[in-house]
Amino acid sequence: MHWFRASLLIFLAGPVLAAEGYIVGIGAEVHNADASAASLSGELAVTDKTWLSAALAKNTVNLPRGISLDTVYGDLGVDHWFDPVGIRVTVAYWGDSDILDSVDYRGSLYWRNDKITLSGVYEFRDFSFDVFRDSLAPGQDFRFSADGLGLSARFDLSELVDLSLSGINYAYDVDLRLDANRPILDCRDSV
Repeated sequence: MHWFRASLLIFLAGPVLAAEGYIVGIGAEVHNADASAASLSGELAVTDKTWLSAALAKNTVNLPRGISLDTVYGDLGVDHWFDPVGIRVTVAYWGDSDILDSVDYRGSLYWRNDKITLSGVYEFRDFSFDVFRDSLAPGQDFRFSADGLGLSARFDLSELVDLSLSGINYAYDVDLRLDANRPILDCRDSV
């Protein structure tokens, strides 16, 4: 069995050693209201025009009524640039499986040159929201989805300064508007 682990390690390390380049990012945040976050991301150039990407993150925050929200995020993506047009495809997971989570599928078609990148983005989000009644009654799994269309632009103003703009409009398959006079946690009895 050790030979299998060694060959798997060599199989996985081979593309890294032969890669054209890589990027690694690490982040950590803390907040005075008992919130914290950590992230790890990376990109790996398989060729000079094809990149693989991955990201992992965890966030913890304490909400009112003694609720703690522990969210995780993970994504895997591939980007290929055909010069001057490229495509990027990503699958992602976000959320806390005990409360609210989402599996996301993203696609982007972009055009770029040395100074400007313009992108059109499509995203499908599949949500699961666990609405809980109280400690004695079981919760209810409420599923819904959203389609998002958006645009983004990046301008390289100098070697040290970039300007990025982006926006996406989501169309949900349910009406998420609540009564403005009741917080969302108080609306759980009407579901």
